[in-house]
Amino acid sequence: MKEQHSRTSVFQNGVFGCFFEICLSKILVMKMIEVIRGELAAELLFPRNRNAHKGDFGRVLVAAGSPGMAGSAVLCAKAAFKCGAGLVSVACERELFVPLQCNVPEVICLERKDVELSRFDAVAAGPGIGVSKKSYDMVMHILTEFKGPVILDADGLNCLAHYGLPRVTDISCELTITPHSAEAARLLGLAPQDVEGNREECGRELSRMLNCVAVMKGAGTLVVSGDTMLENKLGNPGMATAGSGDVLSGTILALAGIACRSRRDFPRWQVAAAGVYLHALAGDIMARKLGETGLMAGDIAQGIAFAAESLNPLRNSDFMY
Repeated sequence: MKEQHSRTSVFQNGVFGCFFEICLSKILVMKMIEVIRGELAAELLFPRNRNAHKGDFGRVLVAAGSPGMAGSAVLCAKAAFKCGAGLVSVACERELFVPLQCNVPEVICLERKDVELSRFDAVAAGPGIGVSKKSYDMVMHILTEFKGPVILDADGLNCLAHYGLPRVTDISCELTITPHSAEAARLLGLAPQDVEGNREECGRELSRMLNCVAVMKGAGTLVVSGDTMLENKLGNPGMATAGSGDVLSGTILALAGIACRSRRDFPRWQVAAAGVYLHALAGDIMARKLGETGLMAGDIAQGIAFAAESLNPLRNSDFMY
């Protein structure tokens, strides 16, 4: 009887000990997560010199879109402009030039074979490019040849999951990835529900695997870079709509270009966190104007300008939301 009682106690202690460790680890993770605040974005949206020209605010490239998916490139490019990028080019097939320039006449269209990466401060790649060997080769070329910030999203991530991840030593750029749970699951070889239930650790693993900033999209988007972890508290369910992620990519892209031209040493995680904050704030601003039910990605892109202006301390309070 004494032996049986001893075994039962050990069993119970083991169960409760395991439970205690899990609870403790969750508490420690929660304590390590900081809330993304507007000050992070405001530092990147500094007042503009009256003598400034478009080159002072970043020359950025969007490698996005394919036949039937021109909207991805449109949304990404429009968001970059609305966030303050000085010059936005889109690398795509020639048949997308007309829809792109009809929807974003300010954009410069380039055939992908004509792109010189060295001309740009930052690159966003992946939205709407499709999963193919050709798309994969383009993504790998950017990751291994470009020296500046790269925001990789959507089919760019799916191409890596399908054809193979690059070796960390081969990545020459400053990489930020923006996966939702399904895209993160493909990269990690997990089920989406496994990622959704453990986004903190999955974000850390992706950051480690690719030496990148991992933006784990969803309600309460996480920005993970090594031991740094921040959580977004803004946003609303209306932002769960097609193209919303393309707008986020364009927003982070613009801030990366602005950061490069500022000559200030902004950490990559701050640029990503600032983009997440502005994107969510824009969604909240436009939801108040239009409601959540009918909110579209194009509305969020439009709201980026309002969100950015609301953080400008030199403007009047009419822009505050």
